[in-house]
Amino acid sequence: KGDHSEILSGVWQDGPAVGSGLSNNFQFFKNGTYRFNYNEMDGTKRIISHSGVWKAGPKKITITVKKIKLLIGGKWVKSSGSIATEFEIEGGKIFEKSIYPFETLDLSLGSFQKEELQVTAKIDGIKYWKLSSDPNTYTND
Repeated sequence: KGDHSEILSGVWQDGPAVGSGLSNNFQFFKNGTYRFNYNEMDGTKRIISHSGVWKAGPKKITITVKKIKLLIGGKWVKSSGSIATEFEIEGGKIFEKSIYPFETLDLSLGSFQKEELQVTAKIDGIKYWKLSSDPNTYTND
């Protein structure tokens, strides 16, 4: 088949370990949907995630962004606990919005490498580690 869908299904993070939360990560689902989650330890982010559909080719992943999840409102406070930024947004509301027209992006896909117990691959030039074959492992919905 050569499209890498099987090996890509799961959770891929731009770091080898899970800290107090996940850093930037992709969840690729076998049904052809995906979600990209921005770093959970960044208390200042307004864009939480984007999601849509994905398709793997031999040297690329094509994603079509259909929805975006945003944090609106709230106030800046000195961060606490597991947040890696000096400030965090408190009391905002999360909205998920459909976007139209959809945005289609081709992300380059490097070769898969085995490193200790994890598989790695470069996605769009950034090294990602496969944390789990189950894309629901770390969901926070």
